[in-house]
Amino acid sequence: SEKKGYNRNIALHDLAMNLPDGIEYFSLQKEVREGDESALKTAPIRDFRRELTDFSETAALTELMDIVISIDTSVAHLAGAMGKPTWVLLLYMADWRWFLDREDSPWYPTATLLRQDASRQWDPVLNAVSEKLTALGGKPNARVRLHCVLAHQRIGEFEKAFALGKNLLADNPKDRKSTRLNSS
Repeated sequence: SEKKGYNRNIALHDLAMNLPDGIEYFSLQKEVREGDESALKTAPIRDFRRELTDFSETAALTELMDIVISIDTSVAHLAGAMGKPTWVLLLYMADWRWFLDREDSPWYPTATLLRQDASRQWDPVLNAVSEKLTALGGKPNARVRLHCVLAHQRIGEFEKAFALGKNLLADNPKDRKSTRLNSS
């Protein structure tokens, strides 16, 4: 339904705020929601919508990816069926085919499922994506790190937020965005 689709969507701006530097990002989506159009123009994501005229072209571009990160869309299913490493970002109450309390999928052995927790917020999921990308060689920048601090604070993980914020300030004492943490 439209309501479920709306809840399933992640604003592109929110996703882009969590993307570490040092990695190339590509959009495999043929269509972009109206609200994401301006974010795509400023995000560090290459846009191939004009080239994706059919699903075989999406498959060809997917084949070139090291990893696919997607909400529960046809692209996630395509990448999983192709055996590409795929991180599927799921709602707390995801579709039945993703089962419950699992991080893997019997349908797609190369898929990793990243689920919302009971807070039903995307911040913890996007935080996990950022951490996993950093572990793969991405370089977290102050903007991403600040977003992680605020995400932990919003979900009540104050000790983790404090520790991350303290490290951010130690690493970036002159960074205007990180020093805003001092005033709270």
